[in-house]
Amino acid sequence: MMQVRRARPDEKDTVLAFYDRQIDLMQNLTYHPKWTKGVYPAESYLAGAVDDGEMYLTMEGDTTLGAMILNNHTVEGYETAPWQIEAADDEIFVIHTLCTACEYMHRGIGTFMTREALRIIKAQGGKTVRLDVLLGNLPAEKLYRSVGFTYIGRTEIFYEDTGRCEFDPYEYVLR
Repeated sequence: MMQVRRARPDEKDTVLAFYDRQIDLMQNLTYHPKWTKGVYPAESYLAGAVDDGEMYLTMEGDTTLGAMILNNHTVEGYETAPWQIEAADDEIFVIHTLCTACEYMHRGIGTFMTREALRIIKAQGGKTVRLDVLLGNLPAEKLYRSVGFTYIGRTEIFYEDTGRCEFDPYEYVLR
């Protein structure tokens, strides 16, 4: 049975190895998020998320099926997107680096993870969930739309590792 839980501090190496392996496997897929080892997601970013209690793992027994970061951190450009609702910084949550194991594709892991993220965020007092998808990452777009996220409209966002790029933002208003 799948479960989503916070990564423990002693699982930092497990998290880093999971993302490294998935980045290698994604390179052979038609559509992938164009992540690059050592660039994005950087090891320091992932390790910091574990340390801060923001990294969540999707597990089935001892097998890691997925990982994601849930926090209130937005980047330059989020403030200009035409979001559906106004919310205070502590009411806005963002899903970052959601990654499912390529070895277990088409088992509904991404859908399960996203729904669990919404449940976790709502329990933490979140009012809205926002995220951005790199242009051309069709599986991510399909996933978020299927769970009920609304496409907001293309916007320019600045990330340290990619610089200024166009992304597709999505929002899910928690009711």
